[in-house]
Amino acid sequence: MGRNIFQSDSPIGMIKAVRAIVHENVSVDEAYEIYKQGPKGL
Repeated sequence: MGRNIFQSDSPIGMIKAVRAIVHENVSVDEAYEIYKQGPKGL
């Protein structure tokens, strides 16, 4: 999973989305919305 995150167009958004899936039990659609937001709200 590491390379997929760090080679992503938005690695911060990807990390936030994966974290939300693992720790907050969000849906894939919700995680995708988080990913699209990128680094907003750091």
